[in-house]
Amino acid sequence: MRIIKLSSKDPNMRTEADVREFFEDYLPHEASPPGRFQLTRGRIAEDGLSIGEKLLFSYQSKLVYLGHAASGVAPNTEPDNGEYPSFFLVDAQRIYGARGTLQDFEDALRDKGLLQKNIVKSQGWPTLEDSPELDKIWQSFRAV
Repeated sequence: MRIIKLSSKDPNMRTEADVREFFEDYLPHEASPPGRFQLTRGRIAEDGLSIGEKLLFSYQSKLVYLGHAASGVAPNTEPDNGEYPSFFLVDAQRIYGARGTLQDFEDALRDKGLLQKNIVKSQGWPTLEDSPELDKIWQSFRAV
């Protein structure tokens, strides 16, 4: 599982409304191909994401969306590839609203003994090893 911390520094995600528009309109309907999530340099290594891997997206420490990777990381051959040298695909049919905070998620992981590192304060986009227990926790943060 990969935790992706979205940034208000990204021009497409200045506000929470921008984030909603990105996930609910752009990714499934406007991105080409659908689900194309562009990456800035150094965010995820070329071999750092697997098809079907669970994704948890946060924005300003709030959980906003859950999803699944539909590809690994690939080089961006589009003209704007200077700022976004790579991308991956999010399964546009399986993007779900999320509830709670990154701290709530971290606390749930710690309660089950699934976490030793601090994911709230880390600068990177941490990964967690998939397990049935992690899957239950991940699903419990899906908005109803």
